[in-house]
Amino acid sequence: EPASEAQIAFDTEFDPGVRSVVVALNKNLMSYAFRNPVDADQLEIPDYYKVIKNPMDLATVLSKLDAGAYPTTAAVFADLDLIWENCVTFNGPRHYLSTHARKLRAYADDFYRQRRGGVDIPSRRAKDATRSTGTVELSDELVYSSVYVAMRTLVRLRTARAFRRAGIDGSATKCDLATLNLGIIFDRVKEKTDYYATVDDVRKDVD
Repeated sequence: EPASEAQIAFDTEFDPGVRSVVVALNKNLMSYAFRNPVDADQLEIPDYYKVIKNPMDLATVLSKLDAGAYPTTAAVFADLDLIWENCVTFNGPRHYLSTHARKLRAYADDFYRQRRGGVDIPSRRAKDATRSTGTVELSDELVYSSVYVAMRTLVRLRTARAFRRAGIDGSATKCDLATLNLGIIFDRVKEKTDYYATVDDVRKDVD
């Protein structure tokens, strides 16, 4: 289906009015955690910047807008998407901040569509369609980060103590080291070995 003129403009031109979307996001009550760069020391999350390689926040987006750093409207939304994706990657999909991120993304989309008379956001739509079909490979850095955080969280759960080997937290467990357990799976993911090629490979071993 041929793209509309408005959709082509979204991907190839810069609309100054997109700044109003970012300003509206910044005023939204749910955006408090996304307004400024993550202070890993204050929040006591020292591994944040080890997991998140391309941090982004609303203040940075506004600064880049003011500096004329965005060549297209799509580039602005790509940075906004990065904010939401970083949140889900680090916190996991069920965290309340990830819920806020999804709602803010939808809010930004709706705000822009209304302003532009219903124009879709084709770049994001195409990316979402790609992620929802086919095999999800761990070679995708964003996917790998999500799996790493999920496994790290899982092995630290108190209720998972009997399913991880000695060494994860220094305590002995009921699992024999020869038996597949969460510690072995986590090590394989952490070390980026070739043992797991897809998310389904990890899920099967966890199951």
